[in-house]
Amino acid sequence: MRKLTRREIILLTIVALVVLILLIEPIIRQGFPGKELSTKREQLQTAQNLVQLAQITQRIDGKIQAQVGLEGQIISDSLFDEIESRVDLEALNRARRASSLAGLHPALENKADSLLAYKQQHGEFGDMEELKKIRGPIFEGEQAQAVISRRISDLARRSGLRPNYQLNIRPMPGTKSEQLPPQTKKNLVYHLYLGELSNELQQLQSQQSAIEEAEEERQVETEEAAMEAMFDAWLEKDEAEDDGKDKVVKSKTQSTEELDSEVRAAPTKETPPTTKLLQREVNRQFVSLPDVIPLALRIELLEFFQANLKQQLAGVVEFRRGFFADQIALETDEVKAGFFGIGHERQTTAIKFKPNSVLLSRFESLINRYETTDGNETEKPLDYNQQIRALTAYVDQILEQENELHDWLTTVPTVHQPEAYIVDMRFNNSIEKIVRLIYAIESSSKWLQVRDLQITIADKKETTISATLAMIARVL
Repeated sequence: MRKLTRREIILLTIVALVVLILLIEPIIRQGFPGKELSTKREQLQTAQNLVQLAQITQRIDGKIQAQVGLEGQIISDSLFDEIESRVDLEALNRARRASSLAGLHPALENKADSLLAYKQQHGEFGDMEELKKIRGPIFEGEQAQAVISRRISDLARRSGLRPNYQLNIRPMPGTKSEQLPPQTKKNLVYHLYLGELSNELQQLQSQQSAIEEAEEERQVETEEAAMEAMFDAWLEKDEAEDDGKDKVVKSKTQSTEELDSEVRAAPTKETPPTTKLLQREVNRQFVSLPDVIPLALRIELLEFFQANLKQQLAGVVEFRRGFFADQIALETDEVKAGFFGIGHERQTTAIKFKPNSVLLSRFESLINRYETTDGNETEKPLDYNQQIRALTAYVDQILEQENELHDWLTTVPTVHQPEAYIVDMRFNNSIEKIVRLIYAIESSSKWLQVRDLQITIADKKETTISATLAMIARVL
């Protein structure tokens, strides 16, 4: 093989540089793949967070709607009569899409999501009456005026008013978009946490009931076995009296042994393990109380959390930074420089309960009450420091998860366009029934509020009052 000349080496080097430039140029123009891949991953994670947030808000939205009276039976009695006369049960079960339901009855198209979700959860309809069991937003697929009219008529009937009133329902003119305050988004997170607290509390109470029932059954079965053994011993004693004193003693000895063996052999129910009774939800947003805290204490703690958060949401008590955040304080350790770098320790920050923390005071009282029963100490006292560390770690995790949800909520629009209607109701009746109607409106339907009441005397002899009731209906 001949040796390349200097000119040939230069030419080959130039060709290699040109090829290298052609390969690198698209990468330089479009960016490096690693950076683009990292951006795509961030976008995917953001999309997944938004989807998860949408699922969370949907669950909370359903609970809030139920609390304020915006959720109920979506198939009204009058609509049910129409559907029952026109729709076949088999055709209803065959329908899998909104268009198929619309072909059966036009009103079912806008209620398709609720119907299909019900079928997915409960299976096919066994009879047409099941349509009345479906619950959802009461304005779903309905004219707002019709829903408002039905609601007022129902409240008037419950209050004892005669159906001789007049209703005038009209959209409120010039409705503008309203700003959502930051506290509303925080309350959304609190509602989610309260929902999971209720589920966890229900599971723990079921676990406690199962343990108590198993213990009661074990005691009853043990007592029954002991009584049967005693009766057998007495019978053997009577039979043995004719055979002499020695046989009596022997019979007593045998009966005592039988009593002990039968008591030991009495069937006992195993206490169901915690892992079987308390199954955490797959999509749980908040951690559960640690198992190291005794079951009875966890139940009372959850009830304490619920009471304080509900009071906070209702405005009864005020925690400046939130219930949990107001219970703790950050404690920073000093930096230790060491000697020429030896023994150097970095600055660390940890959370600890404030000395005046209501949660810490409550937990300490629960521990003291748990360790003493009628003044007698339990066999194994609780490790106080271990219990406090477990509760501190729980509070820290809850705060972290709350902050994550708050960060996700920053992507939710801060304005909304409410649909509002003005309702005027005119009627003649007694003052007691008018007051009863106003109370029913204010207490059962938060979306329907009384704004004005004008009254005049209609009949002095019958003590009847002519009233004009002005209301505002807000459809969220």
